[in-house]
Amino acid sequence: MPRGRGVRGNQRNQTVVQENVHHVESEQDPAELYEFEGHGMNRPDGQLNLTDFELNEEMPIRMLTANNPQAAQNITLFSFKDHQYRITDLVDQTTTHLAVDSKIVLKDSDEARDQDAYHDDRRIEIERLTQNAGDNDMKKSVRNQFNFSERTAQTFNNSIRNRSLQTEPPIMKDNHNTVTQWEIWDVYMEELENSRRASEEQKGKDKDKKKRQEDALYSSSMKHSLKIMERMIIQNAMEEEFYDYKYYEHKIDEARPDEGSLLPLWRFSSEKSKRKQVTSICWNPKYKDLFAISYGSYDFLKQSTGLICCYSLKNVMHPEYAFTTESGVMCLDFHPSHPALLCVGVYDGTVLVYDIRIKHNRPIYQSTVRTMKHTDPVWQVSWQREDLTKNINFFSISSDGRVTNWILMKNKLEPEEVMKLKLVNSQKDAELEEEASLSGLAGGMCFDFHPSAEHMF
Repeated sequence: MPRGRGVRGNQRNQTVVQENVHHVESEQDPAELYEFEGHGMNRPDGQLNLTDFELNEEMPIRMLTANNPQAAQNITLFSFKDHQYRITDLVDQTTTHLAVDSKIVLKDSDEARDQDAYHDDRRIEIERLTQNAGDNDMKKSVRNQFNFSERTAQTFNNSIRNRSLQTEPPIMKDNHNTVTQWEIWDVYMEELENSRRASEEQKGKDKDKKKRQEDALYSSSMKHSLKIMERMIIQNAMEEEFYDYKYYEHKIDEARPDEGSLLPLWRFSSEKSKRKQVTSICWNPKYKDLFAISYGSYDFLKQSTGLICCYSLKNVMHPEYAFTTESGVMCLDFHPSHPALLCVGVYDGTVLVYDIRIKHNRPIYQSTVRTMKHTDPVWQVSWQREDLTKNINFFSISSDGRVTNWILMKNKLEPEEVMKLKLVNSQKDAELEEEASLSGLAGGMCFDFHPSAEHMF
């Protein structure tokens, strides 16, 4: 009897023919199944032409297992018995896709009995309270002199309900890294050193705190008072010098209008600045009585440590602030907008940034070999008044022929090479190619910004 029948071939070549065909035995050639009476062979578009060997080839059997492919296979746990880490073979292959708490309780279960007992106790308690309230209403209440009346009300407690809410799962990220044994050792040693250092600092702070509490002379208020008293005593002792500082006029200056005369007033010196040479002086742009002096050495064969002293005209005997450096200081400059920031250039090519409000002797920023510090002495540093990116930065020039812009980032100095001062042999070589005309880098000694265009120097 003719009917619609699907013809099945090999696993790689499956085709369904929806036609009215006669019943065909399974031993018949598969190619003949596509031949119909009065028609040629009909093959679907895109069907592969396979050979007899490929049609008779057996496909490998694939087994489906219940193992979770995303489960970790190398879980390591610490064995307290063996005192070492071991890999465990117990891997949880279960994955929960949806978990919903049921609201139906079996009537014969213990939970249902507990709920029935709870409701029975509540019902008995409500009946007892209602009966006691009725008995109390029947009693006559004695009114007091304040005409006070007592009123009570009893309400029913709402039944307990459990509500659940399904939310989107939080975003998860897999972080992994490979570490070696020596890296773990270095981290442990660093943490140990930091903890030891922190404990020592805390002990030192506790000792200082106890001393200050015991003795009022070490308090900050006492230091501030002594500082003011010292300035007053010095100004009273040098009254004539301070008067000449404000109102000095020499009679010879009237006869020589093109020339002037100088009157030495004070000599600024300290114990630390002995046998050192003054290399730079800079006035503070905000505090007109404050200026900084850098000490170094121009004898390049005998270099020693450097010194920075900040003096005030209110106290000409001792410096207000003093900072020491490992190499001689060659130049310095105050920031025009932030008067507490002081940039310094030293002999070994390092640039430093100090905050004079901080009492310790360490700079807040320092250039290193990693940050492309200069290889020769730094001869001048200068702050830029306003950067296009609103960053705090300063420029430096050195004998190595480089002009560098230093940007103050959050935790480091970011260098930016502005230019290299190049030497040219002669004017004839200028016509040649640039690579052939260069003979080296010229050492820079000084630079200055344009008064109106800050980007030009």
